[in-house]
Amino acid sequence: MTETNINLPHYHELPVIDLYMDQLLGMVNQYTNTLIDHPITKSMINSYVKKQLIEKPINKKYTTVQLAELILISIYKSILPLPYIAKLLTISRDRHTIASVFDNVVDSFNHQLKSNQEITLSDNDLITKSAELLAIEHKIKQRINQL
Repeated sequence: MTETNINLPHYHELPVIDLYMDQLLGMVNQYTNTLIDHPITKSMINSYVKKQLIEKPINKKYTTVQLAELILISIYKSILPLPYIAKLLTISRDRHTIASVFDNVVDSFNHQLKSNQEITLSDNDLITKSAELLAIEHKIKQRINQL
């Protein structure tokens, strides 16, 4: 998959059947493999359940909500520490459905990828854009701390 073919699925495109751990791992990694450096593992999922980032599976099966949450956790963990992600998920669950939060993230992500497809960056641009991203990341963390 090339960078221009990256496209996260919307909530209604996720499987509606409950998934066992191996199926869940396959789905999360299929959707995020071009976005993250390290695939999600069983240990990571068990840790997220233990830390209450996602709910416990029922009869060893995970729902569409848990799949969506794991996709969000996977893509955000490269830029935010888990406590920040946990806080964002908690606030999101309190105010919206995971389906609407997931779709908003997907819409924003897919839009940014499409609108930036044709951008070619020089070495100086890379440094400048990286600094902008660091500043944005800092502002996001500050805002999360205020919540």
